[in-house]
Amino acid sequence: MPTIIFTTTGDIRSIEFTENFSNTVPKILETPPYPEYFNDTSKLLDSVFSRFYDFSSEMAEIETMSFSLLEAPEESIADFNVLYARVQSLQSRCASILISINREKSEWQSLKSSAARVYKKVQNLIYVNDGICKTLKNQQLQQAYAEEKMPTIVRITDVIASVIPDLQMLEERVKIKLDELDKANTNLNRQQKITEDLIGLNHPVQPYRSLQIKTKIR
Repeated sequence: MPTIIFTTTGDIRSIEFTENFSNTVPKILETPPYPEYFNDTSKLLDSVFSRFYDFSSEMAEIETMSFSLLEAPEESIADFNVLYARVQSLQSRCASILISINREKSEWQSLKSSAARVYKKVQNLIYVNDGICKTLKNQQLQQAYAEEKMPTIVRITDVIASVIPDLQMLEERVKIKLDELDKANTNLNRQQKITEDLIGLNHPVQPYRSLQIKTKIR
């Protein structure tokens, strides 16, 4: 059956699957405990084992988003405008990446809910109908016994449980950068207001200067 492999790029993990057989989706291992079980579980298997995500390039892009605020924006309005446009562009790109990650996380959370419903349904059927399970007085033993009877759903649940934290980690990294850009944009707004006030007071303001903006890209 296919093997689940987590590949690492830095601290970014992406899900990939290797094909040991011609069928890339694992087969249902247990005897269906109710009529709809096969269809419900097959649908989940197809959805989980055919879904891929890889935000390594986007996260590398996030890491390169670097800039330096001008100490005296009134010395070059042109440089200030370039920097202002750059920060806003980075904000927009960062927000777009965050939306993509949120969308992917939403898909996996939906799969998690679907798997949980099937899991609970099978568990309840086993608790009520399985004679051996009824003899187990300890709830933990009953749960362990029930899981042995539904290995496919347990496997799907485990895969989903490993994916969502990864996406949450990526989401937090993007939020940190977006917060940094938001603060920079706030500072630029303040500088713009100060520069406009200086212009109103006839303070000498330079449209250009020879010194280039020190926007660095790591």
